[in-house]
Amino acid sequence: MKTIFKEYNGETFIYLNHDYTSQTFPEALQNIAYIQFTIDIEDKEVNVSYIYVDEKYRGLGYSEYLIQTMFKYVYDEMKNEGINQYNILLDDMSDRFGMENNLYLKMGFEYCERDENGPCGPEMILTIVIDK
Repeated sequence: MKTIFKEYNGETFIYLNHDYTSQTFPEALQNIAYIQFTIDIEDKEVNVSYIYVDEKYRGLGYSEYLIQTMFKYVYDEMKNEGINQYNILLDDMSDRFGMENNLYLKMGFEYCERDENGPCGPEMILTIVIDK
């Protein structure tokens, strides 16, 4: 199994696949699992728009692996930009929170509310601080 990083239409995809060479990019995403996100350097935010794990691979730790891999990738990107604090936002995947909120909570995410000053709505947020 390979872990593949791909930039596509302004988003970053990290995905797991057995057979990368014989599939188109969209087909390859559906093979095992992927995480889709954007890094906003100006706002010091990462927006995770989707995490997918094929039914036959659920419960094997792939979501956690992908999130941890994304954490490292984003940490390195932000550090290279000189950013020492940023937020990771899970977009409104509330239909999935019932299933996986324990994983997100375990990884440090918290629920947050939207208001005039807040960065998110029914999403979850994790603030990362990079030691100087």
